[in-house]
Amino acid sequence: MTKLKSRLIIGLAVLTLTTSVFADTKTDYDQAMQYAKENKVDDAVKLLETVSKSTDKSYSVKANYRLGMFYSSNKDSVKAKTYFLAATKDKLDSSMEALGSLYNLSLIAVEEKDNKTAESYILDMRKRTKEKDVQVLEISGNYNLFVKNDLVKAEADFKKAASLSPKELKYQADLLELYEIKKDETSIASTISAMKVINSAVNNQEIAKYFESIKNYNLANKYFVKSVTEDKNEMSRLLLGVMYYNMGNKQDGKKLVEEAQKAGVKEADKVLEDIAKLEAKK
Repeated sequence: MTKLKSRLIIGLAVLTLTTSVFADTKTDYDQAMQYAKENKVDDAVKLLETVSKSTDKSYSVKANYRLGMFYSSNKDSVKAKTYFLAATKDKLDSSMEALGSLYNLSLIAVEEKDNKTAESYILDMRKRTKEKDVQVLEISGNYNLFVKNDLVKAEADFKKAASLSPKELKYQADLLELYEIKKDETSIASTISAMKVINSAVNNQEIAKYFESIKNYNLANKYFVKSVTEDKNEMSRLLLGVMYYNMGNKQDGKKLVEEAQKAGVKEADKVLEDIAKLEAKK
């Protein structure tokens, strides 16, 4: 047997063995995910522990990320950090799991009031994605805005995200929130105009609903009121009433719903029925 043929046979054997091992790793990972769906938590964790130590880097990262998320959801930040860090060892890895691990590490660091470390994780995310991932840029913008209170850097991040995804309303909405914080009326007006260019359906009510969805109730309130007073949209009065009621301001909320009903908003009838049922249970 020639040396070349011998090497080829050995190489084929190694390849077959490696493929088999990796296939087993995938099977174990998939089974762990199935256990998780079936709420067999202990079985899922045990199998993920095995996969996390695999030589198959892709599934090892996936398993470490899942374990990190499991312990994070159980408020065990020490164990969570261990697994998230294990998922981020490869500095060139820009997979969803590696980036997700870095993001969660930054959240833990913020909770621990270690902003310097939190920022290092976010910068790592930016480096791995070569400053071209809009979600990472948005995360960076939110960090700069709400943690560092650096409005200049936050604006730069959001503008870059918006330029990379010019047809996405979300990143314009990030800018709108920032300009509202700055009370920059000129930029507020121009940003809303830009949003309407992207989607002509954008109006005060839609902006209010967006801010309500991200729990910025002050801005939701502002734009619902603008919708009622400027656009004469009585449905916004109803939506504002429901928001108030759900936030615990039941008296004012119910009053707004009743006003919407009087103004002819048919949906208000059902809302008032639901309120009556809730109050009857007390």
